Amino acid sequence: SDDKNAVRAAPGTPKGGRLSGRARAALLLLMTCRERFRELGVIEVDVSKPDYLVAVLADDYSTAKIAWDGMDDLGEASLPDLVKQLGYLSAAYGARVDNSIRVWDATQPGKVYGNTQKGFL
Repeated sequence: SDDKNAVRAAPGTPKGGRLSGRARAALLLLMTCRERFRELGVIEVDVSKPDYLVAVLADDYSTAKIAWDGMDDLGEASLPDLVKQLGYLSAAYGARVDNSIRVWDATQPGKVYGNTQKGFL
């Protein structure tokens, strides 16, 4: 229509629409951390990486790369895999092995690596 006063929809997910893909995975990650892993204090999730999500952890503003089975196809098995991976991340993060860790890598099932400026732990 040529009506200059017409209301235009904002970009993004329309009201009443469903999230899908990485946006849905990011929301699931945030909700799961809020409900079960508050100690991680996830305050932001970046969905721009093709193979994982990047979460910012509030306590020290370090980041965590997170991937889990079913992340791109959120079926029934996806949540248990996410919970397992966050459990490993929480244990590693809580251990405070080295306070210089700035990037946590929780992209491999059952493993978490800490990246310091000197290398990986």
